[in-house]
Amino acid sequence: MTTRNGACGEMAETDEKPGNWDGAEGGTPTLFPVLLFLFLLCASLALWRHEARLQTNITQENFTRVTERINQALNERLGNFERLLFAVKGMFSHAAYVGRQEWRSFARATDYSNNYPGIDTLGYVAAIPQDRLEAFLKERRVEWSDFTITPPGQRESYALMTHLHPPPNVGTSLIGLDLATIPEHWKAMEEARDSGQSVMIGKPKDAALWSGDDLLLFLPVYGLNKPIETTEERRAALDGWVVAKIAPQRMFEGIAQPKDDIDVDVFDSAGPDEVELLFDTTPENLQRSLEAESTFIRSEEILIGGRRWLARYSSTTRFEAQNAHDAPWLILIIGGGLSAALPWGLYLALSGRQRATHLAEEMAQAYRRSEQRFKAIADYSYDWESWIGTDGKLRWVNPAVERMVGYSAAMCMSMEDYPLPIIFEDDQDKVRQHLTAALNSDQVHDVEVRLKCHNGHILWGGLSYQPIFDAHERFIGSRWSVRDITERKKIEHSFQESNKELENFAYVASHDLQEPLRMVIGYNQLLAKKYKGQLDADADQFIEFSVDGALRMQRLIKDLLQYSRVGTRGRPLEPTNMEQTLDVALANLSLAIEESGAVISRSALPPVLGDQGQLVSLLQNLIGNAIKYRKPDLAPEISVSFVEESEFCHFVVTDNGIGIEPVNFERIFMIFQRLHGPGQYEGTGIGLAICKKIVERHGGRIWPQVGANGGCEFHFTLQPASLPPTTEEYN
Repeated sequence: MTTRNGACGEMAETDEKPGNWDGAEGGTPTLFPVLLFLFLLCASLALWRHEARLQTNITQENFTRVTERINQALNERLGNFERLLFAVKGMFSHAAYVGRQEWRSFARATDYSNNYPGIDTLGYVAAIPQDRLEAFLKERRVEWSDFTITPPGQRESYALMTHLHPPPNVGTSLIGLDLATIPEHWKAMEEARDSGQSVMIGKPKDAALWSGDDLLLFLPVYGLNKPIETTEERRAALDGWVVAKIAPQRMFEGIAQPKDDIDVDVFDSAGPDEVELLFDTTPENLQRSLEAESTFIRSEEILIGGRRWLARYSSTTRFEAQNAHDAPWLILIIGGGLSAALPWGLYLALSGRQRATHLAEEMAQAYRRSEQRFKAIADYSYDWESWIGTDGKLRWVNPAVERMVGYSAAMCMSMEDYPLPIIFEDDQDKVRQHLTAALNSDQVHDVEVRLKCHNGHILWGGLSYQPIFDAHERFIGSRWSVRDITERKKIEHSFQESNKELENFAYVASHDLQEPLRMVIGYNQLLAKKYKGQLDADADQFIEFSVDGALRMQRLIKDLLQYSRVGTRGRPLEPTNMEQTLDVALANLSLAIEESGAVISRSALPPVLGDQGQLVSLLQNLIGNAIKYRKPDLAPEISVSFVEESEFCHFVVTDNGIGIEPVNFERIFMIFQRLHGPGQYEGTGIGLAICKKIVERHGGRIWPQVGANGGCEFHFTLQPASLPPTTEEYN
């Protein structure tokens, strides 16, 4: 476009006159339109070629994205096969004997025919040496009275099929079949035994377990607590093999969706000269792919069971047609038409060029807008993604909604008040508020809501949304994303229940220990009072140690009881005056402040949402520690201040005491953890643990820092009184 504008500018500045169009007067006026025609034609061809390359690159990106998803799904399915075999291996390696009913229950529980598409049969082959055969048959025939070895005869060792699901058809002899007598099977089983890895075989000539195009996958099972580092150790530790019969056609079904329009060909290579087609989604496209007639082709190598598979992805004619665009040809046609019309008149050519330029710019802008909308919400995502327009109506939803909650995209598009029918009733008001906020270009991340599935099940989802703007920065709607967080919520609930049980246990234990401990202390004190001085010095000292130990235990139990009461006996959070709370804490510490000569300074403190009794304990512990851990030759100087923040109330307690090394910043909040030896400072080491628990109960956090004067600063945050509690515990 810039080149054509330059050319016209040069023509406008020339002194030549148009003259006759037939070139009768020197031919220059006729030559100029011809040159202009050639120039514009070349420019149109260049623009057409550029646009064609751009469209090819976009189609290539679409092809790569789709094939990467298909290849990832294929690898995940093959990985699931081996995980299933390892689960069977775990059952047989940990059990001395697996009965028929136990085996059937396990096979039904895994539901492998549905959960692991492609595995048609699952079984176990026992490795039995000759000297254990008689005991093995005796044990096996207790449950299988008709258990016989096929083919009969004595051998050094046997590989007997003992478990099979689904059960074999009437008239077959697979149970009791000695796979060691089948060379192709035995060769693969020996390789698996010696390598410790799974081994897959293709179609053997003697297909004892075979039908059609099936494959067999063997996984060795070794005895527990036996060394398996070397080949000899693996042979000695072998118990048997897990075997799975795999139908390739079923295994690959569902990997590529019909809407993908991608041909998937999977080849099996057992050796340099042995290549076999396992699966083909579009047989009519195979020859086209092999002869490289497909525009886009990609190959990926997959290793499984010692075999090398080649997954070949190629575009179908339908894929190429759907991703084809008319823009390059439209540009070529328009450019060619304008180039042909220009020679018939300079003024008509100029106006035609201007109109063509304007049209091309509008087309480019329309294309950019549509591309931005397309890229705003990815169609292929494992999260439930949707686009809600500025009128609150659903514009687009991805297929993940059906995988997550059972509603198809068509069902969602037909909803008048999407997504409320999929939201649990108690959470619908919350979602309505967020729908209103989204229309105002707001954005939110990970709002927890409950989802009502189409089958009636309830899931937890993390809801996020953000505004979408077009190329002109105009708001065109919002992108909504929902992620399944059900498992995370289950784990959180389990942790909460465990914490409550532990807190109740600590409270009951410490409370019930009070009475027997008071009896121990009382009788020890009676002994000390009645017999002190009447026995020898050692006896007096032993009684003193006993009384002192019991008193220390009583202090520990009282502190533990106080610690447990933070979570179990706290009052509901309500607006609390921190000035009055600090006054109460200082009054409780008045004797210690007077004896130590401590100087307390304070700033204005805002009201917070809290339990005043626990907040008094919090301030009393922090100020009491500042007095206790003071420098021997220096009066304590303690400051309680407030730091302005937007979301939380930030408080700081500062002292000029002995301080804390940064390496101990985490340790000081652990229960009964002391940084000083017995006798140096009073206390049980639980005070800061109680402070941390109180702050966390109030939805804040607490942390220490090294003070400017070598002392210590304790920072903690609380919720302002104007906000509701942020934790579920107090809702």
